[in-house]
Amino acid sequence: MKLYACFFREKDWVSQHEAAHRLLRFCLMKEYGIEEYSLGKGRHGKPYLENHPDVKINLSHCKGLAVCGTGNVPLGADCEGIREVRSGVVRRVCTETEKNEIENSSDPALVFTRMWTLKESFVKAVGRGISYPMRNVSFSFDKNNILTNVTGAFFRQYVLDGKYVISLCGAGNEQDVSLEIVSEKALRQ
Repeated sequence: MKLYACFFREKDWVSQHEAAHRLLRFCLMKEYGIEEYSLGKGRHGKPYLENHPDVKINLSHCKGLAVCGTGNVPLGADCEGIREVRSGVVRRVCTETEKNEIENSSDPALVFTRMWTLKESFVKAVGRGISYPMRNVSFSFDKNNILTNVTGAFFRQYVLDGKYVISLCGAGNEQDVSLEIVSEKALRQ
């Protein structure tokens, strides 16, 4: 399984979306030699390759970063810039244990963003998006280990430059995952 990330200057949503799709084109060509493809969308908006059902993909973007995951099992990828904790979001999506871990952390913004992106990666992997009751999925951290109540999936997480968090969820058994940073220039060639 492979994760690609690209830092870019564009800040508006349309430019972020376009950057994520340029990254997808780059990934598909590099990993699979796929030049032509058609994207379909599942019931809750999860993208898939209509002509290549064996290749699983997922995209995410935020201000300054785009991410694309590829693999052979259903997967979900999410990226977010680390930002202040919003108590309303915490109440809606976090368990009591998660709320306590955030509140008692020396860096609540980082812990919340780590939990949020893990939850997002999971709901994207199962194809439900935010329609899934996120409080049913819980996460905590023990040093560099991600602890969760989710079975039948594995998770990876990366904190980049102390500014961004990328999370990946893959269905099934553990797999090796690598992260490659791609230059914005490489996507424009």
